Amino acid sequence: MKKLIAGLLLLPTLALAADYTDGNLRKNDNLWLNLNFYSAYHLANSFGDTTDDPYLEIEGGGRSGVMDFYYFTDVNNLLATGDDDDDSGDFFVKIMPRFSLDALFKKDLAIGPVKEWYLATLFKGGNGFERYYGGVGTDLQLPGFDVFSFNLLSMCEHVDANHLDYGGFTIAVTWYTVIHTFQNKSYLTYQGWSDFGFANQYESDKENGTTTEWQMFNGFFYHFTPRYALSASIKFYDHLAYRDAYNDSATSYFLGAHYSF
Repeated sequence: MKKLIAGLLLLPTLALAADYTDGNLRKNDNLWLNLNFYSAYHLANSFGDTTDDPYLEIEGGGRSGVMDFYYFTDVNNLLATGDDDDDSGDFFVKIMPRFSLDALFKKDLAIGPVKEWYLATLFKGGNGFERYYGGVGTDLQLPGFDVFSFNLLSMCEHVDANHLDYGGFTIAVTWYTVIHTFQNKSYLTYQGWSDFGFANQYESDKENGTTTEWQMFNGFFYHFTPRYALSASIKFYDHLAYRDAYNDSATSYFLGAHYSF
């Protein structure tokens, strides 16, 4: 996923120490919503040629009590102006609710760089496929990052009606940091995510299938007002969609315009 991680302005609040021993589960509550427009170039494709396509993304999330929540919806090939005219309106959805163990047990479970522990869940889907994930998540305090999360998830794929097939594991990492703040209070951030899927025997049994998949999105965002930002990003792939075929490992580039509500 070509994604921004949690909100352009509210993300830093999620890195606060998660001490809920006072019983106040609402002290870190927040809500955010972004509208993102991307123009993507040389998109990786495991089933054919690379493509250049624009897409619109609605992205949001926040914190509500024990739940840390993130989601986005992409509408691809906007206005049929990209290379894949037949696929105009294709969509992709990611929904990631995580439930704080620190808040549930009202204990400070921080240890070393781990500031908060989660029961992590994830759903990815769109245009004929669905994947369900569950596992353990953490927020880490690491030098050079304002926000850094690490999640280890087990994955099941929706194969057909009422049938899920085990699809191995995924390591999902996200990060955010302010690189520089200018005198006019505009600022530059580096943010991104990396998903590494492994031990996927279901996909590897298919033609040209592999047991691993890797994607890494690196975004550089210039926030010239509290509401508006521009971005330039690069994304790396290896065996996109667990396939070793066509342009599964191409490098893609993105230009973006963003509005924060």
